[in-house]
Amino acid sequence: MPRIGFNATAFGKSFIGNRVRRWLKGFFDGIGGKSQILFCIEKDKSLLDYIPPEQRFQLKTEFQQRFASFLDDFTDVEVYTWLPNDYMAIIEAHPSGKIWVYKLIKDIRDTLGTP
Repeated sequence: MPRIGFNATAFGKSFIGNRVRRWLKGFFDGIGGKSQILFCIEKDKSLLDYIPPEQRFQLKTEFQQRFASFLDDFTDVEVYTWLPNDYMAIIEAHPSGKIWVYKLIKDIRDTLGTP
């Protein structure tokens, strides 16, 4: 009889990835969808610019309280895989898409991860 094991780390990473993927889909759809993401890539515009300063401060505070200890647990490559599939296809089709995403990941880490 095969043994089925449970890996808490793998489960946690998968769970977080799925939650973030749904959140990103809603956020991307909310700012204008695929055409707006292409605009951001072409203009090298940060998605953080779409979050009002007072909401960005609240988001940073919540992140610091709840998730700051996990910041180093996820590589940029893992975070990249959290992109919703339909948006990932658009991003990867653009010549500067991947560069833009990795720059955005760094900006988000720098913004949310610093006290």
